[in-house]
Amino acid sequence: MQPGKYKVSPAPSEPKKIEAGGKVKVTGSQYTNGVAIPSYVKGNTYTVQQVKSDRVLLKEIYSWVPLSGVQAV
Repeated sequence: MQPGKYKVSPAPSEPKKIEAGGKVKVTGSQYTNGVAIPSYVKGNTYTVQQVKSDRVLLKEIYSWVPLSGVQAV
């Protein structure tokens, strides 16, 4: 076997944790109450004010969004 023939891949990084004070990007289409998220909210970054088991409260828009509808940044 020749040295340097195989590349070693870097270890995968851990996904960012969603926690109060952290930043998230809205990717979902509905708030937790079923109302559609307006297009001007989607794709923007907001501060997490509170985290529950299945949803987060976003500080700037004071709205609950399902965890599945946000992505940590």
